[in-house]
Amino acid sequence: MILLFIVSLGLIGMMLSFLFAFAIYALPFAIAVWAGTAAYHSGAGVIGGALVGIIVGGLAWGFGQGIFAFARSGRVRGAVALVYVGPAAFAGYHAVHGLAKIGVPSEAWRVAFSIVGAIIVAASAFARLVEAPHGVGRLPNAPSPLGSQPRPTPASPTSPRLEQVGSWSRRRSGPHRLAGQ
Repeated sequence: MILLFIVSLGLIGMMLSFLFAFAIYALPFAIAVWAGTAAYHSGAGVIGGALVGIIVGGLAWGFGQGIFAFARSGRVRGAVALVYVGPAAFAGYHAVHGLAKIGVPSEAWRVAFSIVGAIIVAASAFARLVEAPHGVGRLPNAPSPLGSQPRPTPASPTSPRLEQVGSWSRRRSGPHRLAGQ
């Protein structure tokens, strides 16, 4: 019995970690499901509906990340963040509510835990969206979504312009090259 309790806690922890990791994809997933279902009901079939859903979901994710990465206005970034965080909060609310139905007898406490879960999942999704690394929606020189200055890109040490500015001993070969650096 104790082993079952430990395994169930581990599985619940894994499920919640997946929820936090994939909460930011709730909006593109919902758009993909809606588009795929619409394509299926319009006569595209199962494979056609799945392809439409995958393509539209990918476009929704790329469009949102592109707007978030290139927008200079904080209002635009905030609106995009709210559009992506809203469905994540909805998913978090219902995930925690489903788990709370298992062990919390009072409906008021279930709703309270669900609201706290929605806030935590929304905050996690917002943090993942704001701090996207290079290549996941932000360019190396793009400004931070929080409004700080753009990050400088390091110049290449083998750039000919740098060697022209440096001392003449850097261009020599042999032991003088190492001593001049």
